[in-house]
Amino acid sequence: MQNLDHRGAVSADGKTGDGAGILTHIPYKFFEKELSKLNIKIPQPEDFAVGVFFFPEGKEEELKKEVENVVNKKFRFLGWRKVPVVEEELGVIAKSNMPSIWQGFISKEGIDVENF
Repeated sequence: MQNLDHRGAVSADGKTGDGAGILTHIPYKFFEKELSKLNIKIPQPEDFAVGVFFFPEGKEEELKKEVENVVNKKFRFLGWRKVPVVEEELGVIAKSNMPSIWQGFISKEGIDVENF
């Protein structure tokens, strides 16, 4: 296996990218394992969703509560996982304005809703 170079959107420090990502299926088994460490039992894959949130430092708790309140109006918010970051791999520019990155987990188990 070989890593590919980024498609070119790299800043002057040679490490900071433009934040472009890819969309994949939810790695259910991975999250099942990781969330069990947090004592969160996840529902079946068809009832499970993950959101990625980028919070400014110092605003995490306030904004997490706001997200939970919105989600809980229609679904069930399961919990949070702080995304691990290997800071020594980041460029100077990325480190200087790095947000706090969290994953939020949502269940629709037992809720009859389309387009989850």
